[in-house]
Amino acid sequence: MNLNDLKTIRASSVGSFAAPSLGSSAEGSSALKGERTFSGSYTEKKSRFLSFLVRVNSVEEAFAFLEKTRKAHPDARHVVSAWRVLEAPDGAGNGCDQGGEAYIVEKASDDGEPSGTSGPPVLEVLDKAQLVNVCLCVVRYFGGVLLGSGGLKRAYAEAAKEAVEAALVAEAIVSYRKIFSAKVDLEYAQLETFKHLLKRYGGSVLEQKFEEKIELSFSVPAEKTGAFKNALVEKFAGSLALQNEEIAFGEVVL
Repeated sequence: MNLNDLKTIRASSVGSFAAPSLGSSAEGSSALKGERTFSGSYTEKKSRFLSFLVRVNSVEEAFAFLEKTRKAHPDARHVVSAWRVLEAPDGAGNGCDQGGEAYIVEKASDDGEPSGTSGPPVLEVLDKAQLVNVCLCVVRYFGGVLLGSGGLKRAYAEAAKEAVEAALVAEAIVSYRKIFSAKVDLEYAQLETFKHLLKRYGGSVLEQKFEEKIELSFSVPAEKTGAFKNALVEKFAGSLALQNEEIAFGEVVL
């Protein structure tokens, strides 16, 4: 999975964001499945670091989870946070139309810890895991011993990794990518050939209705759309007409 071509906006503090001049689309990132909270913990010289990872679908939901975590831990010395949210330029949330591009907005907050020692290491864990639409909070209960810059970075990163690992163990991380979907009417004799091509290009059947013809809805990874369409033209001599073509971001359970 590779997000190197995805436009990313970074911020060091809470604020508003304007849509940028957009770059390439997101392909092959990951997201959390469901609405569960995944947690971890790490202890360093009597300081306890509790981590909490959740799925969010917007910047507002990330802020809401941060506030919820603060209220749940009123005695904590710090509540460090980091999140990465996929945005679409047309304001349509995580999806975008065929001509649109998407970008990631991400933020890290040190919440009073020395600059760069807590929020950025947590964000780096999310970056390396290539997770989007997630918020990760790490709560610190001070143990009375100063950890120094290196100790803080290590402790916050380790706590964050524990939460991500919990999601992996629970098989709650799914592929999140740009998907091409469409509908096609097939003769019964064409069905198996079409399905064979679909499988070859990593696609799947979404729905099929058996009437006079077979009404079949399907999807393929967006980056394989051109090759798949060319294969259809070659195999069926241009006799198939695709309908309701759309490209949007969605989850693919591998």
